[in-house]
Amino acid sequence: MSDDIVTQLRNHIAITTRMHYAKDGFPEPVFVHGPSPICQEAADEIERLRKERDEARREVCRGEAMLRLQRNRVHRESEEVVRMAKEIAVERGWDCFKENS
Repeated sequence: MSDDIVTQLRNHIAITTRMHYAKDGFPEPVFVHGPSPICQEAADEIERLRKERDEARREVCRGEAMLRLQRNRVHRESEEVVRMAKEIAVERGWDCFKENS
């Protein structure tokens, strides 16, 4: 048997007693064998929630990728600003960017 709960629910066979057997023309209670409606509904809901979860995960991954791209861009731009500031400081004879020994 599969470990997946959805598969187990879909394979679950309900054995129910038809209570109103006389109304249906049967002389005694009838046992009905077939897929359990509540199990089928539960399996459908689990599958719906899994799809929703997977889509949310994809959205988070896309957001993280966008943040990495933005962070890298800002990092490159800030390195460029520092490089330009150092060039200006050297041109003007400032020593504000000297490395500490």
